[in-house]
Amino acid sequence: MTRTARSTAQRVLGLALALALSSTALLGCSATDASTGSNGSENAGSNASGNSSSQQKIAIKEGVEAPDFEFQTMDGQTSKLSDYKGDVVVLTFWATWCGYCMRDMPELNELDQNFDDVQIVAINRGDKTSDAQAKASDLGYDFAWGLDEDGAIEALYPASGIPYTVVIDKDGIVSTVFAGSAQDMYSHLEKAVTQAGA
Repeated sequence: MTRTARSTAQRVLGLALALALSSTALLGCSATDASTGSNGSENAGSNASGNSSSQQKIAIKEGVEAPDFEFQTMDGQTSKLSDYKGDVVVLTFWATWCGYCMRDMPELNELDQNFDDVQIVAINRGDKTSDAQAKASDLGYDFAWGLDEDGAIEALYPASGIPYTVVIDKDGIVSTVFAGSAQDMYSHLEKAVTQAGA
């Protein structure tokens, strides 16, 4: 290998390594992970519940009002996102089969414990109700656990994978969107909720 070729190869390798180690590189799970039993991979092109649609779904953008929705809680009650207006809301979409989602749960719980004016709303995508309820019960966190059995919430918050986390400020405006998970997710979440007014 010539000196120029070796130098170019080293630069390319260095750039690839820098990208791989970047703290802002987000990883997540796709619907194919559920069928293969994988605990996570990079986001794929399908949405979390595996539904395909010819209708274009509009991604949530920072600075817009968060779409309100009603959801069934794990204990059979009904709640609405707007019930939490006045607090910073961390709306996260998850599934039991998503390794990245499970990795983020303790960090979300730590955030919930450290900020009195932050509410975690955790909406399950793609699991049987009994599986979602069992996992939420096992974790034991004081989140607003919800179900999206018919995909209505996913239609309002479309994403190509999970975890998909939307930080909403006290006025109901989308402040930060995380499409995936990162190393030391707590520091990213802490910065986002502080920016949102917590």
